[in-house]
This record gives sequence, structure tokens and C-alpha cells, in this order.
Amino acid sequence: MMRPLLLWLSNSLIAVGLIVILATGAIYGYSTYEQARAEREAASLKPVIPDAWTPEANPTDTPTAVAIAATNPGDPRADTFLPYTQRTETRPTPTPTAAPATFPAERIVASTIHLDAPVKEAPIVNGQWEIPKFAAGHLEGTAQPLQGNNVVLAGHVESISSGDVFANLEHLHRGDSIRLYTKAAVITYTVESVKAVSNDDTEVLQPTSGEVLTLITCAGAWLPLQHDYTQRTVVIASRVA
Repeated sequence: MMRPLLLWLSNSLIAVGLIVILATGAIYGYSTYEQARAEREAASLKPVIPDAWTPEANPTDTPTAVAIAATNPGDPRADTFLPYTQRTETRPTPTPTAAPATFPAERIVASTIHLDAPVKEAPIVNGQWEIPKFAAGHLEGTAQPLQGNNVVLAGHVESISSGDVFANLEHLHRGDSIRLYTKAAVITYTVESVKAVSNDDTEVLQPTSGEVLTLITCAGAWLPLQHDYTQRTVVIASRVA
């Protein structure tokens, strides 16, 4: 009587163990697949221009154009090759090239912590921001790049089902570079500070007098009853002029 019971219990434990192993493997496989897909998506996002916007130089002010004018002084067209300050006729002062239209961030790269992930919108749902899985979330209501205000991105720190896009955020240091990709340009930011704040600190979300990039993820101890962490890791970076 005892032997069949023990045999049944043994077989049951083996079956449960196999189910747990298979379920864990399936979840891990899903997480790995989604992480790889997110990385491929991020790598495919390329802006129109490779660097952050700067005013374009006047094409007639290049040394080559000046040299052409100098070697052909008798050419009536030479005057058009000279810089504005050297031309004989009065010409209007050139206007600076306008900055491109504002586009949302689509990719974030911080090479020092091997961060390269897509950026998606994090809408407010039931009074809270809904952070996207396997991506950094741009918090609805905060600024976009080149708007001259606080650009806030949040991401998961450690989750099999949602990813760990900001898992290494605390390892950033002052002076490290962070780049945001938009359809128009790549905007570079320099880390100013890395700090831990309480999970209810909203000061880091407030508008700023100049453009900064704020990155947020969970930190501290896990609170099972609140289903939350006690702190937040916050990185503040200023845009490179």
C-alpha cells in the first residue's frame, strides 16, 4: 500500500518539476526574444542627419570658393564666390538656419552601460504612466527633445515579462554621454547627476528652465503589498549646446 503511494508521489513531483522547468524556460525564451526584437528595432532607427542640429555654414564662405575668386580676379562672377564681408555690392545678412521641427524620441543610446533601446510613448492610464515593455517610455506630458524643457523617460529595472531596459542606470557617471534619436537628428546629453529618491518624489518630473533629460527606474527594496520599490534611481543629463 505504501509503495504505490510513494511511487505516485514521486511521479507527481517529477511531473510538477518538469512543468515548472518548461514554464520557466518558456518565460525566459519569451523575454530573450522580446529583448532581441527591441534591440533590432532600436538599431533600425536612424535619423535624417547623424548629429544634433547646428546652423549650416553658408556654402559660398568655404575656403575653396574664396580660393577660386582669388585665382580669377578678372572673372565677373568672382564676386559671387567671396564671403559676404568681402563682396563689393550690398547683400542682405544671411539668416541662421532654423532648427528642425520637433520630433519624438525613438531610440536611446548610452554606450557606457550598453544601453540601446527603442523609446515609446508612456500614456497615462487610470492616473498612472503605463511604461512599455522592453523599451524606454517617454512620460506623457513631459517635453520632447529640442523643446528646451524636461524630457523624462522611464524604464523597467528587472522584469522577465517586461524587460530590464534601465537595469544599469545606476552605473552611469557624471560626464557620460546619452543620445536620443529622433527622425530629424541625434541629440546628445551629458550626465550631470545620478541619485536615489523616494518612490513618491515628483520633483524630478517638473518643468525645467533649460533642456534636460531625466531617466527614471525603480531601486531600493521590493514592497510586496504595494507591488512597488521603495526608491527610484534618477539620472539628470543636460543637452550639449
